[in-house]
Amino acid sequence: MNFFKGSFAYRNKINQKAIVVDPVGATVISIYIIIMWIRQARGFLNILIQSIFDICIFLDQIQRLSGHTADPKFLSHITVNENFVLFFLILLILFLVVNI
Repeated sequence: MNFFKGSFAYRNKINQKAIVVDPVGATVISIYIIIMWIRQARGFLNILIQSIFDICIFLDQIQRLSGHTADPKFLSHITVNENFVLFFLILLILFLVVNI
């Protein structure tokens, strides 16, 4: 059986010390690829964490703008009274009638 005939010819033509270069080169390239993948994953993770943080800040701002956390006493000062709305509508109607 001559299964290893090509291998035998290969070994006789190449110096035995140079055979180590291929596995070492493959190992170095593999380590480089793994390091680059880890760096890329870390960057993606940072972007993901920043996005989640931005969403939390956005939701907090919505609650603050909507008056969710405002003191009821403060809300009573800034809310519009129904009587004021009726008074404003009557004034608006009178203004429109007078100007027609």
